[in-house]
Amino acid sequence: MNSNEVKKISTAIFKTSDDEERYNKYVKDLYLNNRNDDEIKEIISNYDYIDWLINYTKNKKYFLDIDLITMKKISDYDKDNIKKLNIFFEGINYYAEINDISPLVYSNCEFYKLRLDDFGFEIGIIIGEKIISFCRRVSIDNKKTFININDIIYNQKEKVFVKK
Repeated sequence: MNSNEVKKISTAIFKTSDDEERYNKYVKDLYLNNRNDDEIKEIISNYDYIDWLINYTKNKKYFLDIDLITMKKISDYDKDNIKKLNIFFEGINYYAEINDISPLVYSNCEFYKLRLDDFGFEIGIIIGEKIISFCRRVSIDNKKTFININDIIYNQKEKVFVKK
C-alpha cells in the first residue's frame, strides 16, 4: 500500500449525505449488532471465506468495505462477504496477538499479509474519522513475511480457536 492509496482511501469523501448516512448505519450494524465470537471462529476456521476472496479478487484486486455504498451491480453473496471483511480481520488480528505477530503499520493503516499457496493478500483497516476495512491481492515476495492461512485454520502455533 503506498501513500497515495492511503490518502485516497482515508480522505474518502461521500458523494451525498445519504451515502454518509448509509455508511454510518452500515458501520453501526457491523460493529454493534449481531457480533459474537462464534462469527469470528466460523469465518477463520475454514476455507469458505478465503475461497471467496481468491475468486472475488481475480477481477477486483483491491476493495474496501465501504464500496458497498456505491456498488450497484453486486450479488447478495458478494455483498454478504464484503460485509464480513472486518470480521475476518478481527479473527486474523486475534490470531496474530496470541502468536505475538505484530500488524504492519503504514500511516493510519494496520494490516496483515496472508498467504494460501500462491495467493497473497493484505487484509487490514484504515483508521480515520471512519474505520474502513480493506483487502488487496498481492504477490508473494517473501513467504516469511506472510501468515500462512493454513496455520490459522488448523490452529497451528498457539491454539487460538477451539473447533466444535
